Amino acid sequence: MATKAANEELEQGIHESGGKSKKSNGVRTKRGTDTDKKVAEFINKSPSAIRKMPPRSIQYLIEDLQIQKTDLEIHNRKLHSTQMNLREQAAKYSDLYDNSPAGYFSMDEKGFILEANITGATMLGVERGILKGRPFSGFIAREDQEIFSLHCKELLETKTKQSCALRLVKQNGLRFHAYLECIVLLDEKEKLIQFRAVVSHILEPRPAK
Repeated sequence: MATKAANEELEQGIHESGGKSKKSNGVRTKRGTDTDKKVAEFINKSPSAIRKMPPRSIQYLIEDLQIQKTDLEIHNRKLHSTQMNLREQAAKYSDLYDNSPAGYFSMDEKGFILEANITGATMLGVERGILKGRPFSGFIAREDQEIFSLHCKELLETKTKQSCALRLVKQNGLRFHAYLECIVLLDEKEKLIQFRAVVSHILEPRPAK
C-alpha cells in the first residue's frame, strides 16, 4: 500500500511538473538531468519491477521532482521579471525616439525612407504611416538638391558623420531651413546598409551685409 501511494504521488509530481523538467530555457543542470533519467527509468519499469522498489527510493525521486518543480517556478518568475523590464526599457526607448525634438530618419542606399519618428514626419507634414518608401530627396528644395547629393557622396567616401544645412519642403509646399547630421551603417563587408539622419530646424540665415 505504501508503494502504491508513493507511485501515485510520483505520478502526480510528474504531472504537475508538466514535463517541464526536461528543459529550462535551453539550460539543464546536472541535478535536473539526473532526475530526468531517473524518471525515464521509472516510467519504463514494469509494474512488477516497481512493486519491488524500496519505498524510500521512490520517495527520493518524488523529492527530486518537487525540488526541480520549485526551481522551475523560481526560474519562470525571474524570466517574467526580466521580460517586464525589457518591455519597460523598450517603451522608454520608443517614447524617447518618437518624442525627440529632432527628426530621425533611416534611408536605404537609394535614399528612400525606411523609418521616421513622429517628429520627423511632423516636420515634413506627412503621416508617418505613408512616409515609408518615399524618397527623402523629394522633400528637399530643388535648388538644394546638389547640396544633398554632395553630402551623400562625402558620407560614402569618408564613412564618417557628415552634416549640412539645406531647405526642406513640407507636403503643403512650405519651406524651412534644416540642419542634417548623417551617418552610414555598413555590414561586415563594408557594404552600405542604410543612412541615418538627424534633422533639426534652424533659423533662416541672415543675408550678408
